[in-house]
Amino acid sequence: MPRPTRTPWLTIGISSAFVAVLVVALSGCADPGGLASPSASVSVSTKPSTATASAGASPGASNTPGATSPAPGNSSKPTATATATAAPLSGTAVAKKCLDLVSLQSMYNYDPNFGVIAGYVPTAKTAGANALAMSGVACGWLQQSSKITIDLAVARPSATSLTALNATAGTATASGEHFAVSHGVGVLQRFVGPYWIALSSTAFATPADARPLMSVVMGALA
Repeated sequence: MPRPTRTPWLTIGISSAFVAVLVVALSGCADPGGLASPSASVSVSTKPSTATASAGASPGASNTPGATSPAPGNSSKPTATATATAAPLSGTAVAKKCLDLVSLQSMYNYDPNFGVIAGYVPTAKTAGANALAMSGVACGWLQQSSKITIDLAVARPSATSLTALNATAGTATASGEHFAVSHGVGVLQRFVGPYWIALSSTAFATPADARPLMSVVMGALA
């Protein structure tokens, strides 16, 4: 018996239907929504970038574990402090008393109106106070009428104290005297052997006003 002949349109229809089914099947394997492919996700590095890692650190901060930044306003650098002070005055005791240095007669010869001040205590930071700091002697006389005082300071300074006293005494004259007037008080100083002698008074306008008493003191120490 002869085989029936297939019509061309039927073959075409079957082929088209097969292609459609294949397309639908393949479309079910695609990533819906356009998600990135696995190759793209692998290329993303999980290591923080340099910019990200340093974003939270303050400029100049140490990256060492456990290190802490100094508190604001507190510098770890020590601050130099210039607190040098002059060495305290020192010396050897003077084996003389006020009346040994200037007797009553000697003061009477100078001015009969001056009398010894009993229990005399020199004012702080004066020549008399410096003499006591060096184990020396400080004496005072008072004129009864005018209330003018004369102050005497005698000491045997240590080498260091002698240098300090010389530095503040001013330039010496040819005779070795140091004289200056400060706030109306004239001060005559002499350095004789191991001794430092200072006479102070508002009555001393010139060195000549104090020289008679200075000569008496120098003679007592000779």
